[in-house]
Parts: sequence; structure tokens; C-alpha cells
Amino acid sequence: MYSTRLLKGFIAVAFVGLLAGCSSSSGASSPGLPVIDDLTLPDTATVATVQTSSGAQQAYDIKGSISFHDDKESVTQYKIHIDIPGVTVPDLTQGVPATAKSTDQQFEILLDQSAPKGPADITITLYGASGAASDPSKKTVTLQ
Repeated sequence: MYSTRLLKGFIAVAFVGLLAGCSSSSGASSPGLPVIDDLTLPDTATVATVQTSSGAQQAYDIKGSISFHDDKESVTQYKIHIDIPGVTVPDLTQGVPATAKSTDQQFEILLDQSAPKGPADITITLYGASGAASDPSKKTVTLQ
């Protein structure tokens, strides 16, 4: 099931999360901290016509995936921070099912077509039920 959240700001940001299913955790983790096992984003993004709750819009369509685990507690949310030089984009916090200790999740970020071309740094941080934060994971997507 999809859920959409729109944030106001210079650039409209929409986030769509899809829980793809649970997987077994792998790799080492810091005790008591969520761990991002993998963050996948495209190297580039172009403007495309996308369907939103407001109808068809022109936007940069950035599809990605994240896998994570926490050996101590459930991961309850993650925060997405987008850094584009000269532009303020509000952070977005997305909830995760309360029982998720490990999972693979697909997501889609829509940036308004008025976003300036060039690098967009996307940073994701996970939060456990106690509020413990993972180390942030950052990828750069070039807006073309």
C-alpha cells in the first residue's frame, strides 16, 4: 500500500514508501543502533510526468531502495534530508511498521521541476523505538 506526504517549501517534495517485505539481517551492527545495510539511488534524475494525488505533474522522479536492521529494537521511522545548493527543502520523516527490525523498503522522491540542475545530496537516517539514530547514509543524485 502506498502513502503520500507532501511538504511545502521552495521545492515541493513528495515521498511514497512501499514496504516490500522483511528479510533477514546481515552484517555487523553497533549495539543498540539501527544500521543501514544498503541505500540505492540513481546517479541521475530527469523531469518526467508523474501522477500524484493532485493529478499529473512535471517533477524529478527519484526512485530508491533501502535495507536496514536493528539487532536490539524495532526501527520506527527514517528521516530524509535533501541538500540542493541555494534551496531549502524541508526534511521528511516516514514511519516504518512498529515490528520492523529488518526490512527492504522502496521509496520515491518527487522534486518539483523548478529545482536547479546539478547535485542533490540525499541523506537518510534511521531511528529506533528508543530514539537511537543510525549513522546517516548519503548519496548524490545529479538533477539533469
